[in-house]
Amino acid sequence: MYINKKNYWLELGYLDKILKKAILKIIGLSYFALEKNLYLLFPKDIPQILKTLKIKNYKIVYNKFAFLKSSIILIIKK
Repeated sequence: MYINKKNYWLELGYLDKILKKAILKIIGLSYFALEKNLYLLFPKDIPQILKTLKIKNYKIVYNKFAFLKSSIILIIKK
């Protein structure tokens, strides 16, 4: 299994985020435009989730851009 999560703090284009929220509100999905409903998964949450799911054989890898973590990659082995 492979899961890739973009790093919230390195999201390019702050205006892009504002535009996405505006579009969600316009089409009647304002619940999804709320900040508390976006970007809910943080790297520190991953080990706890995997422990709850009883998954022990995994690896967390960080993709870096300009020496900053740009993506979080979770690799789960069977």
